[in-house]
Amino acid sequence: MVQDMFSFFKKDLAKLVQRTHSSEFAFVDAYNDLGIFIDENPNPTPEVFMAYCYARRDCAAAFYLQGIWEYDQFQYTQNMFKAGQLNCGQKGLTKEFQEQAAKQSVEYLRKYVPQWQSLQLSLCTTLVIDRAVNPVITHYEHASDDELKTAVFMATTGIFTRFEPVFSFKDEVEEVKALTTYQKIDAHREFFLSIDKSTKKKTSVANIEFKEMTLGEAKDIWRARVLCSDEECTLVNKKLQEIEESIPNVFVTCITLRYQEGSPLGQNTISSE
Repeated sequence: MVQDMFSFFKKDLAKLVQRTHSSEFAFVDAYNDLGIFIDENPNPTPEVFMAYCYARRDCAAAFYLQGIWEYDQFQYTQNMFKAGQLNCGQKGLTKEFQEQAAKQSVEYLRKYVPQWQSLQLSLCTTLVIDRAVNPVITHYEHASDDELKTAVFMATTGIFTRFEPVFSFKDEVEEVKALTTYQKIDAHREFFLSIDKSTKKKTSVANIEFKEMTLGEAKDIWRARVLCSDEECTLVNKKLQEIEESIPNVFVTCITLRYQEGSPLGQNTISSE
């Protein structure tokens, strides 16, 4: 019994998940089999759980491009993916951990779509995260696996004729799309400054860090220390949630410490930088 348990924890996602579904949509089968696995094994190792999150998100991206899901359904899965990264603790934020989890997810998905490589799976998801494309054009209700494969493989060579742009090509829209992640977050700087500089009695200091997940690596891109009243703490948390939900691939950590006037905690806040 002990040996069987040890073997379970040493296995990766591809070996742990049993293939039970078979339909005309391979990613639907992969997604449904993941659902059965997590229901039966609600507490897998962090490595297996993160691989599960990667695979589930890739399936969700395929669903959107095939016209099976709406974008808000994909966005929900993306938010759950980011929550999963945080739930894995500090180890889960390391490049090595994320790369290994992503590799496990590719091995799992290729049981269902053996002709796909990690590049195409990654690109499929990135296109959806960036809102770069609409669902694949098709004469049927949902794009087939072959139509999806053709569209994504064409995209790897820079040919996007199978896709329609999500936005019109107005100058102001292109300018917004061209902003870096840092610039998108920095656009909210005045909000945090106004909180930090307000005359309300400060009771806490919020240590805020924005991280961007790129190719499995968490990168620090923006941080601030903001003095807040109790009421302002609520406003800050709402603003952080708004930013995180509106900027893809970004997650926020915010540690709020109690503060008394004159405390060293108040040094080097955003207004004194």
